[in-house]
Amino acid sequence: FCATLFFEHNKRMAVSVQSYEVMSGMGDSSSTVAWSISAGKWVAAVSIFFVSTILICYGACLHQGHCGTGPWNSISHSWEHPPGSYASRFVVGTSCDMIAVFHGFLYIANKFASRQPNTDKKCCQCFTNEVLLGVGIFACFCLSWVGAICDADTDPKCMGNNTIHSACAILFFLLTDVVAGVLACDPKTEEGKKPKRRLLNMIIFIVMTSCTMVRACKFYCEVNNLGYGPQNGDNFVIIAEVIEVSFFIVFMNTLAQSIFTNMSWAVVTSTTPPEGQDMIIVITAKKIVYFGIILVMFVLISTYIIGEAENQYSTDLPLIGDMWTFKPNNWISRWSTVQATSAFIWVSIFSQLAFAHNEWSIYDSGLVILQVISLLAFAGQGIVNKSDGENKEWHDIFILVFYLVATLFALITVSLDQVRFNRRIQTNPHYQKPSRVLQILSLLSFITVPIRYLVHDLNPTVDDALDWIIMLVLVAFYSINCVYRVATSDMALAILVQPTNEEGESKTTTSSYKNVAAIAPRSDMGISLL
Repeated sequence: FCATLFFEHNKRMAVSVQSYEVMSGMGDSSSTVAWSISAGKWVAAVSIFFVSTILICYGACLHQGHCGTGPWNSISHSWEHPPGSYASRFVVGTSCDMIAVFHGFLYIANKFASRQPNTDKKCCQCFTNEVLLGVGIFACFCLSWVGAICDADTDPKCMGNNTIHSACAILFFLLTDVVAGVLACDPKTEEGKKPKRRLLNMIIFIVMTSCTMVRACKFYCEVNNLGYGPQNGDNFVIIAEVIEVSFFIVFMNTLAQSIFTNMSWAVVTSTTPPEGQDMIIVITAKKIVYFGIILVMFVLISTYIIGEAENQYSTDLPLIGDMWTFKPNNWISRWSTVQATSAFIWVSIFSQLAFAHNEWSIYDSGLVILQVISLLAFAGQGIVNKSDGENKEWHDIFILVFYLVATLFALITVSLDQVRFNRRIQTNPHYQKPSRVLQILSLLSFITVPIRYLVHDLNPTVDDALDWIIMLVLVAFYSINCVYRVATSDMALAILVQPTNEEGESKTTTSSYKNVAAIAPRSDMGISLL
């Protein structure tokens, strides 16, 4: 992703940001699309990402002997031991965010097709576009916990909960079945109303629902200690699981290649849509920053309170990693660090675009790479905890990489900021001065990181305190840096739509924009807010 975004498209971004005065708060009226990807490619990417992880984890599980000789083992079973457990925690967490974008595409496709009132009585008419979007987003939320909470209750390499894991997985597919059923019974788009398309959606709905019911029956029997046929029905359920995942992938990609053909997922630096396109702001850069901050504070505060309430700590201020070695704190840390990383990766792109202004260079590409590496390391320390059943060495390596790379990023950022300020102030006397707070935080990180590792074995109390200080300093630097960069900008993640005529062919029009955290692509079409 980084290679595609910041090397292949370097020239495009360098040109695009020239028309946008981010730091001075004086935006050009022309729209700036820093990066975009078609809906079809986006859905194909998440499909490949998800399926390849399943296959790799399953292969590793077979190789280790944990899954027997195969092939009859559930997907979840391959996520109980490393490396499958580590990979699933990250990939499932990030994939659910990407699938949520798929539901955004679906919502917009239905919304555009519903501009004219539809008075026909349908069996699924109660499922408005907004309700269908909510169902899809909640399904993704359930899926995000499937990776964080694996299905082995007592295995020290998993430390999960089979009941919660299975319930979240079944809920995800059950809600997805609802979406598929609504599209089959009450399609909104012209493409969706075609007989062949409706038949395909109905087949997908019937197959996926049947598989969900098989898995739900098995889950009910497990919870109530009931038998479930030969070998507890495991083989039958495993086959249903594989079929359901396969049909879900088919479901997403067929929709993407049929009704999402005129849509793109984009990073934009202005609220004015490109000529001939509608632009729907999904979430602004500032809101992503706040969301990431909330997630980081949530995992630190909640896990500390839970551990303190259960008397899990031997000191008043434990190491952060020590808080994530027992249930349910390990579930919370796996989920929160991955979701925070997913949010802050987008934030790093926005802040760097604002920071580069009209001088995007290899330094900016390098800074984004540093941010991504440090954020992945931050996620790693939540994914791999330091309990006996997991891998303390990997956990400590992730912490060290996060500290060092984040500190290096902070030092380079404040230095480059000063250099660019000295050059730009000559032509723009109102150019924003470098932040003194960022300079202090970067210096503080530079001092405390080596001190912590010098006293690591000498004074545990000081080591614990420095662990918290460094974490809070680096989180504060990332947060303030992002807020500082995008505070006066209109940067956002958006969906671009090329309007089509009645035959479904793209047409060129002049669009007017309304800022809708939800959807109001055109002011004259009467599209309500989300």
